[in-house]
Amino acid sequence: MYRDIIYQALRFVFLVILQVFVINQMLQYNLINPFVYPLFILLLPVNTSFFLVLLLSFAVGITVDLLQFTSGIHASATVFMGFIRIYFLKASLSKENFEKNIKPDIRDKGLAWFSVYAIVLLFAHHLVLYFLEVNTFREFFFTILKTSLSALASLLLVILIEYLLMPTSKKQ
Repeated sequence: MYRDIIYQALRFVFLVILQVFVINQMLQYNLINPFVYPLFILLLPVNTSFFLVLLLSFAVGITVDLLQFTSGIHASATVFMGFIRIYFLKASLSKENFEKNIKPDIRDKGLAWFSVYAIVLLFAHHLVLYFLEVNTFREFFFTILKTSLSALASLLLVILIEYLLMPTSKKQ
């Protein structure tokens, strides 16, 4: 149990550092801004309590907000993502998966399932983030385009990170 907590804490720190100090410094585009820190929420075990998922979602989001001097938009987006996560998992996983407390990752569920899971939650995260950022519906279609392109870029980076961090013997 302590090993899992330490592993989750290290993943939290790694993804936030990667996002804030590497990706955000390299990519300063207006249209495509990938985010990898939501991977922390994506990879929480399926039986993680709803309250804990929301609390961890807030923690990772507010950490990014504090490091980027944004006004809570990342925290709002990650809490929304954490909120809809349970509904997606219940709709797409069997009761057996919940009993085994699987991790919703490429290793346990495969690339196809993980890709659908990740793109749905990443799109939801990005949609909330970008609409809170612009704070208007006047640029609705541009915001949808930016959300779509950024979610796809995020998905590619998330899958790449998953494969890079996966033990060699488990790669599919």
